[in-house]
Amino acid sequence: VKIPFIMPRDAGGSSVLVPISTSSPLTPGGRDVRHYEFDIKGSGLTYAAGDALAIFSTNGADRVDEFLDWYGLNRWDVLSVSGGTSPLPDHITAGQLFTEHLDIFGRPKRNFYEMLGSVATSPEEKETLAHLITKEGKPDLRNIIDDTNTFADLLKMFPSAKVDVARLLDFVPAIKPRLYSI
Repeated sequence: VKIPFIMPRDAGGSSVLVPISTSSPLTPGGRDVRHYEFDIKGSGLTYAAGDALAIFSTNGADRVDEFLDWYGLNRWDVLSVSGGTSPLPDHITAGQLFTEHLDIFGRPKRNFYEMLGSVATSPEEKETLAHLITKEGKPDLRNIIDDTNTFADLLKMFPSAKVDVARLLDFVPAIKPRLYSI
């Protein structure tokens, strides 16, 4: 399934989609460090030493599809959106929202646990979430964080906390660009 790309709206100026012409590993084994070259011919881009390149990543289609299936949406469902922390079009597909905009596979902060506790309907889940944000629950919260649980993982861990898309827009940050010096 191919998702149409929506150009990110970067506060630092216009974004331009350019292809990678070279991707080669710099390190043998272990940590993957790479050398990239981009083909900017015909793009109108210019740069000087000291400029920065912003790379906008996306969430993997397989992970997004699995999450959307669990969440009860199809990637082609059209959503009307408003609010949130980053500007979005008034209408967007679920696939675009969770692939290109929301960092649903990022690590949640404490306020997400608090929000889940406020909407959970299961007494056991409410109790667990309330415990996690107390001083006594700090070690248990640390264990969950250390297990690299994502926003999506937590929604699945506490299924009685039915969080609608509008609330996700308020609590799940946008995917942030990674800046690299040129």
